Amino acid sequence: MDNYDKAFETRVRHKHFTKPNYKARREFWRKHLPIELPQKQDVSIEELAKIEDICGRDVKNAVIDSAVRIARSGKQFLELDDLIEAIERIKNSRITSQPSNSQKLTPEELAEVRDKLVAAQQVK
Repeated sequence: MDNYDKAFETRVRHKHFTKPNYKARREFWRKHLPIELPQKQDVSIEELAKIEDICGRDVKNAVIDSAVRIARSGKQFLELDDLIEAIERIKNSRITSQPSNSQKLTPEELAEVRDKLVAAQQVK
């Protein structure tokens, strides 16, 4: 469940969400790339949809990030490379934000959590 934040994960650990397939990613790109955003001819929704391991939130954030960056740089048009670079930044931030060993629960903490879950289930 690497495409959800930790608070959400703690509430739905029993549910596995798969990453969107090509068709879904193509639809995300289609919906999040507004026609009002000036784009070069190389921007291809089909090419962008080939990028795996992303979700709709990643697509939305990539479009926003790219639009802001091209506006700041003074570029006139969004290019395919702008979006690909934004996706790479998003993916890289996921890798560096993974919990370290120091953030994992100790065996004692895990036992305490299990005890609380069992107690909560018995109350129902």
